[in-house]
Amino acid sequence: MKAWLSSLLILVTFLGACKKASFESVDGSANKLGKVGGGDGGGESGDSNPNLIVTVPVAELPIGGKTTQATAKMKDGTIPSVDWTVTAEPGHDPGTIDPNGVYTSPKTGTPPYTVKITATLKNDPAVRSTVPLIIVPENNGGIGLIVTVPVPQLKVGGNKTTATATLKDGTKNPPVKWSVTGPAGQDPGTIDPMSGEYTSPFMGNDQFAVIITATLIANDTIKGSTSLVVVPLEMTKAELIVSLPSPEIKVGENKMTAVAVLKDGTKKPPVKWVVMGPVGKDPGTIDQNGVYTSPRVGNEKYPVIITAILIADESVRGSVPLTIIPEEVIFARCTKANMIFPIVADVFELAANTAALPGDWTKQKYVTTVCMDQYNVPEREFTTGFPDVPSLFEWFALNTRTTIVAPNDGDYKFRLISDDGSKLWIDGQIKIENDGPHQTVAKDATVNLTKGDHTLTLDYFQGPRFKIALVLQWQKPGDADFSVVPRTAFK
Repeated sequence: MKAWLSSLLILVTFLGACKKASFESVDGSANKLGKVGGGDGGGESGDSNPNLIVTVPVAELPIGGKTTQATAKMKDGTIPSVDWTVTAEPGHDPGTIDPNGVYTSPKTGTPPYTVKITATLKNDPAVRSTVPLIIVPENNGGIGLIVTVPVPQLKVGGNKTTATATLKDGTKNPPVKWSVTGPAGQDPGTIDPMSGEYTSPFMGNDQFAVIITATLIANDTIKGSTSLVVVPLEMTKAELIVSLPSPEIKVGENKMTAVAVLKDGTKKPPVKWVVMGPVGKDPGTIDQNGVYTSPRVGNEKYPVIITAILIADESVRGSVPLTIIPEEVIFARCTKANMIFPIVADVFELAANTAALPGDWTKQKYVTTVCMDQYNVPEREFTTGFPDVPSLFEWFALNTRTTIVAPNDGDYKFRLISDDGSKLWIDGQIKIENDGPHQTVAKDATVNLTKGDHTLTLDYFQGPRFKIALVLQWQKPGDADFSVVPRTAFK
């Protein structure tokens, strides 16, 4: 990887322990933060006073003038009068902090790096404590809440499940306020605002989706949402069932078609289509043919609900959730490939200092399965991890599979670009070996293909953080140059 990573890794490794602690201290459950860093942001841990606890509600903050609120309290719970200061490593802009503890990240810079926010007692300047905060790239997604429920659907009848919230840095169960919304005309059920325990409606014969939202108590501009499908006690009673070809879609005015089917098997009954999303979010649009178009732009992940209303009887409705994801998101949540994300990838955790792709996937530590729309990841920062596994952004491997469609007979030149190692198989035969830990490297091969479908397997591994790259290009017969293999070439 890049040479500069060696020194950065030392810093980030140290900070790993601080990230979780930074949120645990918000409710006083731990006072580790009062023991981190020096009083002026540059000293050793012994400079902090354990009687003064300094916290910020997040462990990371994007560059670009973003804000967060630092707080200080004494160990006995009293709120003291303090002076606030912020410092950074040499060569980095620390940002600013006002007298009320409102911190603002730098407008520009070269993250990731760490700043130290320090509170000093006004009546006793010898008493001071510091908390670290990691400044991350603006397109990193920064801070955020990931909301999950343990089941994808729940029957009516007052059944219960509990939603959980996790900060993007992996901190579990931060203090949040819970809410639930559903399609117009449907009882969305209830959710305990503090515990996240959701209770389904007590009756109903419709299948529909609800949106469960968590709002960070320390900063109510930080929210996260997920969807849950409510189903009748007996699915045969669901009068209108709505389905989509994929559970997720990228922003950028991408399209997919929703389908409605009556319980008696009647396909494409006359329905009216509507779409709704969380308050303040662009839900996209849907036409009366069920063709959904995602929002043009966006840098957040959130669910929307697509609903079909039977024109002959508007009391008959069905809905399905769809998750909007940013364009730069590489991996989508899935269980199998689909027309929107035709590449499926099993994700495995690797031991640190792994030097090559595994030879036997059955002996590796499986983590999750994700999907991709194409192999088009030019060299970039990667700190967001995977759906449901946001903390895994180094020392992992992908075993990806798909079908590639050759438009004509002939010789195809393939170019595999990666950082770190990768291998390409077509029709079960190895074609490109680009294995081992290395910076971004391209390797080519010529493959004779007949028109039609061919199995494709591409394995990849990422070593130490933060840079990754994985691009598959081809030069079709008659083409003058290489181009990225488009999503439409996979199935």
